[in-house]
Amino acid sequence: MTRRSKGPRKKTRQKFRVNKRNRGKTPIAFAMQKFEVGRKVNIKINPAIQKGQPHHRFHGYTGTVKGMQGEAYIVHIVEGKKDKNLVILPWHLNAFNPEKKVAREWRDKARIKRERKHTLGAMKKKVAKAKPKKSAEKSIKKEKPVKKPALKEEKKKPASKKKKPEVDAGKKQESKKKDEKEAKKPAAPTFEIIE
Repeated sequence: MTRRSKGPRKKTRQKFRVNKRNRGKTPIAFAMQKFEVGRKVNIKINPAIQKGQPHHRFHGYTGTVKGMQGEAYIVHIVEGKKDKNLVILPWHLNAFNPEKKVAREWRDKARIKRERKHTLGAMKKKVAKAKPKKSAEKSIKKEKPVKKPALKEEKKKPASKKKKPEVDAGKKQESKKKDEKEAKKPAAPTFEIIE
């Protein structure tokens, strides 16, 4: 039985893997990088250079440069609820570019949108295949809609009409006679003025 390794680089086989094109000697430009105080930087450990490496737990974190300690930079990060200062050589730092992050997010959104569209298209095709043909649709009898029983409405009683006070028969006759007399009266003569 082999002994299990318990060194500082344990469980980093996938984390520190480098693309084939980027393997070999690392360019010296990484060592000559300069960062201003307050600048945001990404911690990306270069596995080819063991000097000045932070613990692999901090690989992928983004922090701010607080100052310098010799050739190394003091990088402030927040892990959970704790503030930590790491001393890292510039080999393992990259300048933070928010535009790249936005572009990455946009690409992820576009990919999700494409996948969703593809799955929806596949679902529609399945539904279309599952639908019966027109000839089969005609043979299927349409179910008549069930009428809901109407609620019994209480019959509204007609509003009681107020009775008009009766007029005496004698008074009626008198009013009729007056109307007749006015109708018989001759119309007033009209005079024309001649100049």
